[in-house]
Amino acid sequence: MRIIRLLFLSVLALGVSLLLPGVASANTSQALATYVVVDGDWLSKIASRQCGSVSRWDDIYALNRGVIGANPNLIYQGQRLSLPSGCSGVLAAPVARTSTGGAWRSPLVSYRITTCYEWRRALYDSNGVLISRAGLHEGLDMSAPGGTRVGAVAAGKVVRVGWRGGYGRAVEVAHGGGVTSMYAHLSSISVRYGQSVGVGGMVGRVGTSGSSTGNHLHLGMYRYGAHFDPTPYLEDRGVPIRGC
Repeated sequence: MRIIRLLFLSVLALGVSLLLPGVASANTSQALATYVVVDGDWLSKIASRQCGSVSRWDDIYALNRGVIGANPNLIYQGQRLSLPSGCSGVLAAPVARTSTGGAWRSPLVSYRITTCYEWRRALYDSNGVLISRAGLHEGLDMSAPGGTRVGAVAAGKVVRVGWRGGYGRAVEVAHGGGVTSMYAHLSSISVRYGQSVGVGGMVGRVGTSGSSTGNHLHLGMYRYGAHFDPTPYLEDRGVPIRGC
């Protein structure tokens, strides 16, 4: 033990840096950023806004498991989180909204958000049958009475229509620049493949088709086929999303 101690002191005397497990080096070229949780945050939202990719939520969780605990869904206003390399600790300011002439709008006039774009637990129906596995919920669930009119969030062209597995009856509309919107769990569809629709143009009616526990619209947004959080995207275009 005395020999090990003498060797350790000799190494320090030579000015050699030692990186011990679980201890960050003082010479790290890029220190981790610190972020303070604000009201309405969740990990995937922080990852999307501060790191530029929702997929980095698990990196944030891995760094902060000791702060957050076993459930990544439970974070609280005022918590200080370390962010991985490449992320900014400065709260991103909202993008200035400019008049779009009504180019974007909500798909429903009246609704209640039941699930945001976030990590969620497995979902079961009243009989205990699995509806969806635990994982990232890739869109917004907007509760509304069955038969409620669903409008396109922006003008575009229908690129997919019909039954879509667990999403049930669904319509997907392309808006240019690789961006598409999907409207799922519909009770009926009002458009056909290749049809052009205007902003607010009816694409179908709210329903509970596919894997669903009740009447609601699932709104998904995609860029070149990769899903992303609809909330900041629509809000940056002047469409407030109540509940996320």
